This record gives sequence, structure tokens and C-alpha cells, in this order.
Amino acid sequence: MRKEDKWTRELLCPSLTESLPEKYVVEFGKTLLYDVSVKSYKKVNGKYEANLFSNNSRGHGGYETDLLISEKIGENEFVPLVVCESKLEMITTHDLITYNNKAGEHKKLHKGLRYGVVIADCKQGGVTLQKIFNHGCENFDFIFCFKGLVPTEQEWQEFSGIINHQIDEAEHVHLMLTSQKKTSFNSFERDTRTK
Repeated sequence: MRKEDKWTRELLCPSLTESLPEKYVVEFGKTLLYDVSVKSYKKVNGKYEANLFSNNSRGHGGYETDLLISEKIGENEFVPLVVCESKLEMITTHDLITYNNKAGEHKKLHKGLRYGVVIADCKQGGVTLQKIFNHGCENFDFIFCFKGLVPTEQEWQEFSGIINHQIDEAEHVHLMLTSQKKTSFNSFERDTRTK
């Protein structure tokens, strides 16, 4: 087991579960689809519907996420809202490119999904804004670095604020897309705050 998996499962997931309302589920290692293949189309009530191949496992159209925050909307139904990929100490250029591609594939299918990277025990040089911007990380909605393995109170407050903001944004998009009526809007903004 990777060290960051242990950190994510034993510290980050329980802490987020405790801080979020009950309607949200925080899970480690959940697989989300990145690819859907159409097997055929059938006509139902005058409209065509797609029949899909069942490809919902890791390696078959699905990528495993380090941490998923979803909203439970029924007995066996959920809406994925926020994904956090986790690293310890630093993130390499290869990691950034890989996670960015993974985020893009997930976001193509899950409209409104928010995607970020969390780095714990972040040493000096563990991540730089230049590295992030130079390697086309346009699919990330946030990156957060904890200085140690155990977040300080201030770090946790900042991180919780970001996570709550990401949940709000994801829910807002989901509600707009699932609305039965056309929704107009006045503006659209991608948050680019840095600290």
C-alpha cells in the first residue's frame, strides 16, 4: 500500500466525513467511469436511447480515485461531486500530467465534477506554481499543500473552506444540468485563487 493511500484512508477521509453533513459520502479508492461505449440504440416512446456496454470497473472504462466526495441521492444512487488525488511530500511532473489527464477524462463524463490534488508533508520545493502552470493543469480546480502529515487548525480551516466551495460549485452545476427547464445565467467564472 502506498504511504499516501494510508494517509488518505486513515486521516483525510475520516476528518472530512466528520466535518461534512450526513448527505455527503467520503470514500477511498472509489472507481469512476472515464469512458462509456455505446453498444446499440433503441427507440423508446419515439426517442432513441443508447444501450451501453457494462464497463464500470477499474481497467475497463474506470479509474480509481484516491478520495471521492459524493452526494447520496437514493438508496443505491449517488452523484460524484469532488475528487482529491493525494500525494506525500512532493508531486512530480509526471504525476501532474497523469492526474491532469485523469481529471479531464472523468470531467468529460461527470459534468460539474470538481477535481484537485492534496499534498501532505509538503517539503520546500514539493510543488511550485510554475510547475503547475507549465504542465497544463487546466483540469484541476484546486491544489492544496499541508506542511505536515497532521494538518494544523488553520490549514484544516482553509482546506475545509476549499472543499465546501468545490461541493457548492459541483452541486450548482448538477442542479442546472438536471433541471427540466432551460436555465439562463449572467456569468461563469473559473476560480483561480492562489495563496
